[in-house]
Amino acid sequence: MSKIRVLAVDDEPYLLDLTKIFLENDPMILVDLAGSGQEALTLVGTTFYDCLISDYQMPSMDGLELLKNLRTSGWDVPFILFTGKGREDVAVNALNLGASFYLQKGGGVEAQFTELANMVRRSAEIYRSKRELEESENRFRNLLQQSSDFILIIDPEGFINYCSSSVKRIVGRSDEEMLGKNVFDLIHPEDVGEMKLRLERVKRNESRGDPVEFRMMMANGECSPMEAVGSNMMDVPSVEGLVITVRPITERKKAENDLRESEEAYRTLFEKSPFPIALCTLDGIFVDVNEKHLQITGTRKEDIIGKGAVELGYVGPEDFQAISEAFLRGEGVIDQHPLEIKSPDGKVLKMLLSSRLIRYRGEPHIINVLNDVTDLISAQKALELKNEELNEERNRLQMITDQSPGVVYQLFLKDDVPRFIFVSKGAELFVDVPTDRWLNDPSWMFDRMLPEERAQFLEAMRTSERSGQMCRHEFRLRDFDGTVRWILNTSSMSQRKDGGTVWTGTLTDITERKRREEAVKQVNRQLSLVSSITHHDCLNKIVATEGYIDLAASIIEDDATIDLLDKAQRSIEAIRSEMDLTHDLQELSGYDAQWVRIRDAIPEMISQHPVRMPEAFHRLEVFSNPMLSKVFMNLVDNSMRHGGHATDLWIECAEDPGGLTIAFNDNGVGIPSADKERIFDRGYGKNTGLGLFLVREVLKFTNISIVENGSEGQGARFELKVPPGSYRFTDLQ
Repeated sequence: MSKIRVLAVDDEPYLLDLTKIFLENDPMILVDLAGSGQEALTLVGTTFYDCLISDYQMPSMDGLELLKNLRTSGWDVPFILFTGKGREDVAVNALNLGASFYLQKGGGVEAQFTELANMVRRSAEIYRSKRELEESENRFRNLLQQSSDFILIIDPEGFINYCSSSVKRIVGRSDEEMLGKNVFDLIHPEDVGEMKLRLERVKRNESRGDPVEFRMMMANGECSPMEAVGSNMMDVPSVEGLVITVRPITERKKAENDLRESEEAYRTLFEKSPFPIALCTLDGIFVDVNEKHLQITGTRKEDIIGKGAVELGYVGPEDFQAISEAFLRGEGVIDQHPLEIKSPDGKVLKMLLSSRLIRYRGEPHIINVLNDVTDLISAQKALELKNEELNEERNRLQMITDQSPGVVYQLFLKDDVPRFIFVSKGAELFVDVPTDRWLNDPSWMFDRMLPEERAQFLEAMRTSERSGQMCRHEFRLRDFDGTVRWILNTSSMSQRKDGGTVWTGTLTDITERKRREEAVKQVNRQLSLVSSITHHDCLNKIVATEGYIDLAASIIEDDATIDLLDKAQRSIEAIRSEMDLTHDLQELSGYDAQWVRIRDAIPEMISQHPVRMPEAFHRLEVFSNPMLSKVFMNLVDNSMRHGGHATDLWIECAEDPGGLTIAFNDNGVGIPSADKERIFDRGYGKNTGLGLFLVREVLKFTNISIVENGSEGQGARFELKVPPGSYRFTDLQ
């Protein structure tokens, strides 16, 4: 028991000291002192006391006023009035205000303080017992309020005389609402009969605390599963009723249902699993196996249950010992332990065994799962051989790319943000930039492009991506010393699942080629100028000569002379044709190849016979000489001049691994087999024969070939073969 803490209040210091000395002779009493009522009020506000002793007559505040203040503020600690005042009315007032004892000063000191000590002990004992009782009642009340159960006391007819307050939280009705109700009115009608039988057993004291389940009607109209236990306390005076403890079991019922469903699910998983599964005792005796296990082993369940793996011949004694030791080392766990089992047809199956220690029907068991990896191992061996071949091929490709004079690369492009993911060793020789910088910081290349060509580089890739064709783009790159070099980028695209694209290609330094081309262009420009002047001057002289011949023919009547003049006229016409061809060829050499929209190159001059073409043709672009329009003009003119009864002109196109075939067709008389190649020779034909010769020369400029594959009598068919990378389909209209 803890010490009794006392506060003594008196305006006489020597009496306070005396009180402290006598009371603390008892080792269980500890005394604090206060010289006035105000000081006492301050102390009781900060310190807990089991008892307060106060004098009556004190200045400012007497003992009764102190007691009144304490009781008004709710302070219920025992109060002993210890005073020399002997009036009876003081004692009565003190007791009326809630004083525990009244003791008058005087008489023998030892006897007086002995009596005071007894009062202190008795009042403190009573006060502590009262507090313990109140605390016990509060704990019990809180326990009932917070309990997951609620308690009913009912009479023999089932009417409720008491209900714990926790019913509000569980049922939704307050304890006041429950009082006076018949408990059977709150039970589901289907459960009332059983509950009445159980209540009769409780009345006869035949119930041994056996719980009963039923459904109770909740305040919201729903039914909730409950469990009740009853006892007969009719003979207990403070109870006089049947005490029913009711507990909600919704969660338990849900858990039971979940457990049942879980067991059903695991049983289904066990039976339907694509893996062989076996349940064994700790000494390896089979308890259960699934259907897949029976298929693998080729046995019946009744031939397996109750036997061991060694007895059945699944594994040898040494293998079983190794598995057992592995199981013990793994503390009840085996993962992917290799195992060989013979199938019914004698084939050796490669298995991986995984085992776990589980509890089955309250006893430890082992669950074994087999994974048939026979085919996987075979496939793995084949894959290893294939990987070796791929590694050899990769090494060969690496040697090729490393020895390439340019750069072989792979560039990942997403949201116009480029990143090199591979570059060949030639990258360091191509420019003075280490390979790791190519991979980690591709911005260096775009920073060294001429500003006006950066956007063109990405646009060329976007255009190629839309068309699905190879990208072929030239751009200029500035070295660290300021020198500008021409670079040819040739690449093809593959799409990635994340929305980005991977470009695989080469970068080739074409600076020297561009210089040679520029030199050739300069020479061609000079030759073109000379040719233009010569062509112009010669044509003027030819026109004059033809005029003189016409004048001479008009005044000469000699047939022989006229025949000679006619021959001279035909010779001049041949010279004019040769000069036209020379001029066309000179003009051809003066143009750079570029992307030409085919639909813009088809002539529309033959309105009575328009050229039909597929829809895809409107999106087709070909990398060719800008004079490509003259190709189709000559083909149309050839059909009109030499096709005889040609009334329909149409174009077809088809892709294959060798490139794109563009076929120009008519329904005319066709071309004899013997003439299919000669028609492209210079000087062949009904006129000058220069048209188809010029067509082939224009197409040769960008490696486009042309052949005639029509059928005589059914029409002509000129097929243009465009190599890969020299054509594309765009989304532009």
